[in-house]
Amino acid sequence: LKEAGDDDCQNRAAAARADLLSVILRFSDSGSPTCARILQELKDKIRHTVEAMKEDFAREEEKIARERAESGNADQFSARDYLLAMAKLSGEKSKAALPHLFSMCNQLGMDLLHLRGSELKSLFGTDEMPYLLQSYLDAQTILQKYRKAAEEENTDVESLAMKSPAGIASLLAGRVPEGFDDSQMNEILFSTTAFYCNLPKCQYSTWSVEILRNWQWLERQNM
Repeated sequence: LKEAGDDDCQNRAAAARADLLSVILRFSDSGSPTCARILQELKDKIRHTVEAMKEDFAREEEKIARERAESGNADQFSARDYLLAMAKLSGEKSKAALPHLFSMCNQLGMDLLHLRGSELKSLFGTDEMPYLLQSYLDAQTILQKYRKAAEEENTDVESLAMKSPAGIASLLAGRVPEGFDDSQMNEILFSTTAFYCNLPKCQYSTWSVEILRNWQWLERQNM
């Protein structure tokens, strides 16, 4: 309980710093020289990490393009294929980005995942951030739904699938459980969720602390 209380206190302070950064971003865009200077100082502190993250993004893009070329269907790419490829790329980028985001949270003592996607896009100069942030929120939501299903007496098909031993085991293994639509979108959701939850906790991220609490709770149900 003490550790949870310490986490919550640190998370609130880190989120408050992120709220301040949100204000700085807004006033910097409005032409405030003081906010622009503070923002530039922050960007300088994390510049090398942002550059490394962008390099990882480029590698993921190259990997997807190579897979397309090797499939032999590069010239027969339907709208559905394109959307699935973009979803897969977004999932892989979200996995590549998260260690860098945690590193920057630690560098700044700030909960960067508390910011909006548009603010992260402005801070890093990357168009991907709103989509990646949504991936993190989707993982948070599925874990919340799993825990709620396990704690409550709901008998709908999805709740029963989630609370069953097989359903919890599938989640922890990063697989789509029986009872869920076995779509590529769900495959991405469950595999990325497992990846996120197997990273070390970021003490400055409320999101990280919460998903790991729920993940570890579900692990205990699976014992």
